[in-house]
Amino acid sequence: MKITKIISLILAALFVISVLSGCNLAKIASGNAGKTDDTDGRPTGARAEADTASLSKTLEGAKAGDKFTLGSWEQDNNTKNGAEPISWVVLYQDVGKVLVVSEYVLEHTYFKKADKDVKFTRCLYKDSDLRKYLNEDFYNNAFTDKERAVILKAKITTPYVEDYQALSYETEDFIFPLSVDEVLRYISGSGTLIHGVPTEYDREKFKSSLSDLSGVPGIEKAMSWWLRDMGSNSKSAAYVAGFESRPGTYGWDVDYKSGVRPAMWIVYNEAEMNGYANGTVQPKANAELDKKIGALKVGDKVEFGVYDMNPYQLDGYEKMSWTVLDEDSEGFLLFADDYIGQVAFDDEKSESYDPKESNWERSTMRKTINDDTFINGLFDPWEKAKLIKTHVVTENNTGWERDCGGPTDDYLFVPSLEDIEKYFPDESTRGLSEVSYWLRSPDAFAPNIATITSNGSKYTKDPIGYSGLRLMIRIKK
Repeated sequence: MKITKIISLILAALFVISVLSGCNLAKIASGNAGKTDDTDGRPTGARAEADTASLSKTLEGAKAGDKFTLGSWEQDNNTKNGAEPISWVVLYQDVGKVLVVSEYVLEHTYFKKADKDVKFTRCLYKDSDLRKYLNEDFYNNAFTDKERAVILKAKITTPYVEDYQALSYETEDFIFPLSVDEVLRYISGSGTLIHGVPTEYDREKFKSSLSDLSGVPGIEKAMSWWLRDMGSNSKSAAYVAGFESRPGTYGWDVDYKSGVRPAMWIVYNEAEMNGYANGTVQPKANAELDKKIGALKVGDKVEFGVYDMNPYQLDGYEKMSWTVLDEDSEGFLLFADDYIGQVAFDDEKSESYDPKESNWERSTMRKTINDDTFINGLFDPWEKAKLIKTHVVTENNTGWERDCGGPTDDYLFVPSLEDIEKYFPDESTRGLSEVSYWLRSPDAFAPNIATITSNGSKYTKDPIGYSGLRLMIRIKK
């Protein structure tokens, strides 16, 4: 058989195979048969390596919004000139580490690609293709060995709902999508960062997925991008729509495509990070915070900590406002100007709950607000270091024979009736609009606890009922 005939038969066979399998013959011939076109922006050719020693010094003084480059990825849609440095935005400064997210949408892919002929797939982030892609393909290809050394394998918590219960699970990831809470805390309300601005590569490749944002200064087009929370059901995942300025918690079907903005923790001082985690290291002095606290006097207002005051509006976190009520040689007594949600004083499912008698010492509310998770959610490490553990004594102000509980040592607490009467002798100055708030004092009728109504008068409420949480703290000078 002639050589030319053999070659013709081979090519014909390859053509038939490619038609039957849906493969691209050019990809087979070029050796890329196993490579999909969903996430093919990985680096090609020569690329620069970040100076991680210099980066560590830069990040130590970094603030939210600062930018730097680390790693490389195809972005300008010109593979001939190699991959471009990835730009990252600092979201949160912690002790020895920073949380960052890519400035641009780097990819456009599935959260979980459905099996053949299956339209919807049950999937949580921990089991997603997106998680695998970020921690394998992206992590291994975007960074050199030296660059990967500064990326922390972090424990991250992801919420989900099952049988109408709010639950969560933990994973350990180098790279991950942000959560809804992280977007609300660090991005919402911060200008154009919320919008998924595509790279030139994504802009050209996924034109049909772009939203017109010509009305937003500096942005013409934007792309939706994945978050890691479950959406309204386990077949959907949360995301930020290209035309929106807040997360879409209803979700997008996991087997649809959306943009990818990787996030990660970068370590700039491992010794400090580990020391802070185990309690042997305090954050370095914060001159700006020290100056602000040093200028305070009784009656002043001060911003300290953050909280999502309007959780149903998805408009981000607000700075907490406090009034300075008192001063001593150690520090200042602060009282929150507003409540941070309505909560129960006691949980009837708690082992410490007594249906006949409740008090501050045993209350589930006290335990919850003095837990590290709650405190870390309100205050950054430098603010947390300013908190004074206060010896709290709850007296039986009414003379009734109620068990007030023993004294406690708390970072966060609520006022007693004596506190309210001392600092707010005029009832008209005590109330909060449309909501009552808890005191820690007992009432005449067990197991009830005293509250202050919206008009400033004293009232009583069953401890398993709900009332506003209005905090008190003491901070160091």
